[in-house]
Amino acid sequence: MTKTNVAVPVELLKPVAALSELALNTTERLVNLQVDAARKYSNVVLTSWKDALEIKDLPGVQKYLTEQGEVIKETSGDLLNDVKAVAEISQEGVREAQNLFADNLAKVNKKAA
Repeated sequence: MTKTNVAVPVELLKPVAALSELALNTTERLVNLQVDAARKYSNVVLTSWKDALEIKDLPGVQKYLTEQGEVIKETSGDLLNDVKAVAEISQEGVREAQNLFADNLAKVNKKAA
């Protein structure tokens, strides 16, 4: 088998590197969001569990159930915010990728002209 060394112009690699960097940054933001969410929701579950273990009587049950209503309300709001954040990060990534492709297409068309 014969090895052939072909020099690839740096200009051809720049768009690939830019797209790769964009993908990495977007993925990193999504992973950080997921890690934060896992920590947040794990704490909600563990706190609720600990609170349930503290129940000693009927008033304690009533207090716990009332507090859980508030926990559910807060957690629902947090979930909605997290979904919005994921959508925003994804949309930003798509917009930036589209801009990269448009810029590179313009450069190719300019060189071809």
